[in-house]
Amino acid sequence: LHVDPDMKGLGIGKALLGHLEQQMFPDTRVWLDVLRGNDAALGFYEAVGYTQAGETDACGGLAGIPAIILDKTVG
Repeated sequence: LHVDPDMKGLGIGKALLGHLEQQMFPDTRVWLDVLRGNDAALGFYEAVGYTQAGETDACGGLAGIPAIILDKTVG
């Protein structure tokens, strides 16, 4: 999820993510990854209920890019 830096803090990311989560089946487990060092994104996802579930060296499936894996059960 990416929001234009000039639009951050307006609730756009939270609204987009909330809408996506509402479309999921009950008790769906969502996994996502955040680039290691992207503390703003990590804080955002943790603030909306995601928890750290591990780490990977393939952010978005791209080898050599370290990331933190987050998950949450939604729906």
